Amino acid sequence: MGSNGIVGYHNEYLIESPSIIVGRKGSAGKVTWMAKNCFPIDTTFYVNLVDNQYNMKLIYYALQKLNFESLSGGTGVPGLNRNDAYTKEISLPPFSEQQKIVSEIEKIETQIAELEQKLTEIPKQKEFVLKKYL
Repeated sequence: MGSNGIVGYHNEYLIESPSIIVGRKGSAGKVTWMAKNCFPIDTTFYVNLVDNQYNMKLIYYALQKLNFESLSGGTGVPGLNRNDAYTKEISLPPFSEQQKIVSEIEKIETQIAELEQKLTEIPKQKEFVLKKYL
């Protein structure tokens, strides 16, 4: 995993899924969800949970809202300084509430995916009608 997503494949992994990857260089501050075991490269940071009182998916959503991209700096290739990222704080409700929130978000994401699929089909339907009658 690189700062912008999957950059290649390995036979081994560094971290078990699910994981959260944060771009350190290049796509600095980009937050990516990875549902498979992966091997983050040196252009990234990654999140390790030290206990089970947090829902990893909710942490992912919370980190996205922190807008780490605004912290990226440097000349040339943008970079995210870990100490700058650590200045950001998130507060999370109890675990049971975290699970409810994630469940609601996942329902909405399913609806979005279904609508996006329909949107990709509509131009094809239009093209079919045009070919049929014109």
